[in-house]
Amino acid sequence: MLFTEENQRVEMSAHSKLWMKGQSAFKWHKNCEIVMPLDKPCSFWTAGKIVHAKKGDIVFFNSRTVHSFIMEEEETRLGLLIFDVRTILNPSVKFTPLKCHITAEEIDEISGLREKVDTLFAYAMEEGNAKKTEDNPLMQSYIATFYLSLMRHFPANNKTPEKKQITEFYKMVDYINDHFREKINISIIAKSLYMSREKASLLFRKYSNIELSEYLDKLRISNVNKLLSDGYNVTDAALESGFQSIRTFNNTYKKVMKMSPTEYIRRKESQNS
Repeated sequence: MLFTEENQRVEMSAHSKLWMKGQSAFKWHKNCEIVMPLDKPCSFWTAGKIVHAKKGDIVFFNSRTVHSFIMEEEETRLGLLIFDVRTILNPSVKFTPLKCHITAEEIDEISGLREKVDTLFAYAMEEGNAKKTEDNPLMQSYIATFYLSLMRHFPANNKTPEKKQITEFYKMVDYINDHFREKINISIIAKSLYMSREKASLLFRKYSNIELSEYLDKLRISNVNKLLSDGYNVTDAALESGFQSIRTFNNTYKKVMKMSPTEYIRRKESQNS
């Protein structure tokens, strides 16, 4: 599972999307994101924990929060509101992040709130589908009112003792993504970021749920597969991706992919024929 910073093409959007069973890549982006399961329950990995959400719940990801979608059903439809706070809120309004998971029961306990948020969400989605551009004052108004209605009742805890740790995690991911082709390991990564090997391992596992070395292996194998698809031979693809020996590469490839590189190439050729 790879971690990437997502470069979003627009500052604001409202749309629904059908997701297939499985887990998406871990990502973060500068915009805030609100997700509502529209039919079936699903889960989300965010900031070191798993959130289980059902129809009627609201899940909020603040700017630059690592998250991943985990679909447990064959097909799950999600409603998404993606926005830059500077775009939707008047500068005079103080922005307060929402709590990450707002349950349907919490919303229903507040008189009139369910009808209000459902109506605003539906209007925002309608505008997003009708005019696929962020230059849409109606959509902006609906999203802003939707957000402010929730912010009044469900603000996040302003205490953020883990902010430093999350920032360090981002730095680790950025460093690995930039240097995985080089001869690096956990000790080198930790030293480069001025932290102990033990801290680096614990911190990465806390916010990713995998070992740092495992992520490095998966990132390198993913790059190998890309190079193989581009026509590289196995040896060159392995060396270009940071493996120091073919023996180590073959063992790692089989561990990650559950097949040999030759079998992978054969399957890709079969799919393309």
